[in-house]
Amino acid sequence: AATFSSTGSGARWGGFILGNLPSSLIDLSQSNVFEASPALYAQGFGHFMADGVNFARSSGADSLVMIESNSNTNLTIKNSHFYDAGNGCIKAFPASSTLLLENVRFESCNGPAVWARQLKVEMNDVHIGPNISTGFELTAVSGNLSNVDAVQFDGEGNIVYLESIDGDFTVSNLNGTVGQSAGISGMNNRYIQLDSIQLTGSPALDFDNSAGHLSEISLVGQGTGTGLISHHGRALDSLVVDNFEAFSYSVAIDLHADGPTGNAAPLIVRNPDILSPVVLSAENYPARIEGGSMIGQI
Repeated sequence: AATFSSTGSGARWGGFILGNLPSSLIDLSQSNVFEASPALYAQGFGHFMADGVNFARSSGADSLVMIESNSNTNLTIKNSHFYDAGNGCIKAFPASSTLLLENVRFESCNGPAVWARQLKVEMNDVHIGPNISTGFELTAVSGNLSNVDAVQFDGEGNIVYLESIDGDFTVSNLNGTVGQSAGISGMNNRYIQLDSIQLTGSPALDFDNSAGHLSEISLVGQGTGTGLISHHGRALDSLVVDNFEAFSYSVAIDLHADGPTGNAAPLIVRNPDILSPVVLSAENYPARIEGGSMIGQI
């Protein structure tokens, strides 16, 4: 395997750069990219492909991969490992670029594993390890995130944070342990889509001013805390939850809105299976529960 590294003693080198040529191609296989800051800087055009690559040890101010705003690049990273970053592992600013991750492991990012704004992302089979502040911090992205293993997550942030999602992005098949904040959180989302989500810990889900569709949700607490939180909601569109399970929480579902009840569209829960001292706590926020089994106070 080839190794690209600095001269040591704390020195850093400039890494790989996608610049002004649309025909640019960087193709790495079974390689190590160490002590570069960043390891990849996508500032213009071209293609980057990595298969079986270890990315590690950027400087304290830099991520391992940087996608610059207004760039138009295609990044495909498979079967690879990111660790010991200075300031997050992958950082992507609003761009016409595309980021594809397949079978990638993140740990010790010293920031988010993936921080992305207004970008197309396709991320499948991703492992989130320890010493990561937030797994995925995503704003106005399109694409999908699927098959996520975050059972070792222990960060102060969320496994997934979603903001300004408008129906063009899905999260599916995620199994995670809640860190110091909600497992999956989001705000100002017109339409989020979550499917086949398993979370242990509390709060598991926490949304503010968000609507969308959640299905096959399984939440397990440790006897305290809240399973699902929805604050404020949206006036015209509901947050709909199909096949919802919640066990071992003080409160399974907590709803809050400001002002009269009519200011928020109702939370709709279909076919729930809930065992909790309090199944539903609601303040100025309507809810509709259809079918299912519930043991606890409403």
